[in-house]
Amino acid sequence: MAEATARAKASAILNDQLRYNPLYYGRVRTTLQEHESFNRTQRQQVSDQLVRRTLRWAKAAGGGRGKTTDISSWPVLEKSKLRDAGAEFVRRRFVSIPAATGGTTGLPIRLWRSLQNIAAEQAFTDHSLTTTGHSFRTARIAVLRSDNIKAPSDHKPPFGKVVSNGQRLILSSQHLRPETVAWYIDALTDFAPDLLWIYPSAGEFLARIMVTQGLDVKIPYILSSSEILHTPAREFMADAFGAQIIDSYGQAERVALAVSHRADEFFFHPAYGHVELRPLPIDAANGTAMAEIIGTGHWNKAMPLIRFRTGDQAIYAADYSNKDLALASLGLKPILGIVGRDSDYLISPRGEVIVAINTLPRDIKHILRLQIIQEDPHTVCFRVLSAPGFSLEDRQHLMENARLKLPPDMAVRIEEVAELVRLPSGKAPYIIRR
Repeated sequence: MAEATARAKASAILNDQLRYNPLYYGRVRTTLQEHESFNRTQRQQVSDQLVRRTLRWAKAAGGGRGKTTDISSWPVLEKSKLRDAGAEFVRRRFVSIPAATGGTTGLPIRLWRSLQNIAAEQAFTDHSLTTTGHSFRTARIAVLRSDNIKAPSDHKPPFGKVVSNGQRLILSSQHLRPETVAWYIDALTDFAPDLLWIYPSAGEFLARIMVTQGLDVKIPYILSSSEILHTPAREFMADAFGAQIIDSYGQAERVALAVSHRADEFFFHPAYGHVELRPLPIDAANGTAMAEIIGTGHWNKAMPLIRFRTGDQAIYAADYSNKDLALASLGLKPILGIVGRDSDYLISPRGEVIVAINTLPRDIKHILRLQIIQEDPHTVCFRVLSAPGFSLEDRQHLMENARLKLPPDMAVRIEEVAELVRLPSGKAPYIIRR
């Protein structure tokens, strides 16, 4: 036990040293603080400088040989290309840390991250917390994500542990259920975190059980990342915990970052990555439009990715012009949200691809999260994680929305569930096709 404790402590120290590497972290934070006051011209100049630097890195790797210094002439990089020929994009002479995508799109990808990239990632995360007065280094943080605390079959408390010299409470999302929630509330109350860091689906589940059982714990701030956080769930959690919620959008490939401090308002950060917003011929709903997100990360010299197709879509006001989209890519105008992956579609019995499925639960008051499972070409199941008050009217509204999207020979079944289907990574995909 003493040996395991020593290893865990050494690992935590190494992790902190990597994330707060003095060679990189301070310089990135300074850049971000200066960037806040920049106008469009200044932001564009910084973005152009960072793009040129990233292109130099990429040209030094196999995948960039022979290409020009004009980013628009580079082809869009597909996930399949990165998966099948990833070695072409790696600069071998740099010290780098292995990583991988979670495979939620069905394409798990091997990645490499430079030391600078790891420190920069932490700098951007801490910068998003500036309004809270905290950083990951100073705050008491409770974590409800995908950490493996103990065997899933072990149903006896404790369901979490305090680490990092008392600064972190790591909670198991695997063991959270109505029968165990009282332990979680007591643990959070005793720990009194400044910040709760969550997978949205796990945070929503905790809030729902807590409210249903009449339990209460107040947490000043919640940081949500790694999954899409829908507005109804955001508002529900804010009320349940009395929290200000900060929602962060990114990818394992680290090519684009957007942060939201208010519902339905995200801002990209151009110092993180060069963002291209390509309008799609899809009407989202209620005066909105959609654009695919293509990103070029600025900080990973070990594996610089140029014009990577994220598979995600930005929702923006339908009256945005091309100039407005350009301003949004520079973080000077907001987008309304980010949805889906390019795998978020259904397949009809005739093989048709049905897209824009993310709009189905919109404007239905008591749905925290919807998960769709396509069991076969003729059958889909809507698994509804509902808020208190979910009614027959809400169910009918959801079915009406479904019938507007799905052909009549696709049967729809709606089930209220206590929890969603999760991948081994701990994430709960929006759509699972079996």
